[in-house]
Amino acid sequence: MRILVTGAGGFVGTVLVPLLADRYGPAAVRLFVLPGERLPDEPPWPELAVFRGDIRMPESLRPAVSGCYVVVHLAGLISYRLCDRRRLFEVNARGAANVARVCIETGVSRLVHFSSTGAIGFRRSRVPATPATPYNWPGIFHYMASKRAGQEHVQRLCRKHGLDAVVLNPAAIMGPGDPNPESPHNRLYALVSRARVMPTFTGGLAVVDVRDVAAIAAAAIEAAPPAEPCLLVGANVGYSDVLRSIAAAMGRRIRLIPVPAVLLAGTGLLLESLPEPPLTLAYGLMSGWHCYYDGESAAAHFRHTYRSFTQTVADACRYYTGRFASG
Repeated sequence: MRILVTGAGGFVGTVLVPLLADRYGPAAVRLFVLPGERLPDEPPWPELAVFRGDIRMPESLRPAVSGCYVVVHLAGLISYRLCDRRRLFEVNARGAANVARVCIETGVSRLVHFSSTGAIGFRRSRVPATPATPYNWPGIFHYMASKRAGQEHVQRLCRKHGLDAVVLNPAAIMGPGDPNPESPHNRLYALVSRARVMPTFTGGLAVVDVRDVAAIAAAAIEAAPPAEPCLLVGANVGYSDVLRSIAAAMGRRIRLIPVPAVLLAGTGLLLESLPEPPLTLAYGLMSGWHCYYDGESAAAHFRHTYRSFTQTVADACRYYTGRFASG
């Protein structure tokens, strides 16, 4: 079996790729990453075939996909900036459609497509949404809309041409193994490690351990395809509980000051013009909502047990401290 992983250099890819190489052998695993993107230099990475290109350009995909039995499509763009709408749809919608079309053209047997819980509808209350919850994100949430469009492209193309597709919709991904010190959660660990007082959002979110995501993605390569998108959710937690858990794992005590969503939304709008704003209008609005999701059906389908949120945070903080904060 030959497997291609797009976006292999990202957070999920750095955990999933070694798992696949161990299970199927390094010769069976191919990687598709952007030109110039750096990859880990420890085993098994130097042994793996690397193809470089851009999912927005189908001609760069074909050599990598050709001869593969399964494609795991991780590549995507996350942004909540209003000005990134075009780029989000180019990558997350058109790029996903390109991957599906090239899979069909080259005779791939299965596509494991990574979407997001954001491609599913939500409830502002604490009641978890399910795959059947109608899509209802406001129009300014371009990331959610782009992931929804990409998911629909993949589902439509795969139904039309008879390609097996497994759609995975992970929640916010946490846990150990992210090699990028500037990723949002690594920056959060850095902030908590130094702070005594911190502002906090008033809402909540769904989270999942990266190791659970990788394990389910690996299982999706051979398992019977589910009848609906798979929400990957290990826990639903308040933002303040996330901060308290990180502080506890680091042996610190912090005072949290809740900030109303309306204030954060206004601040986010003012910060939108920055190259990498710490807050945006969309995320400011969302900060006051409890956007929870139900991941039990996916866990049952793949016979998987999620790690506890406490364990996820403890392991993530241990990894962060050992890699970025020691010395």
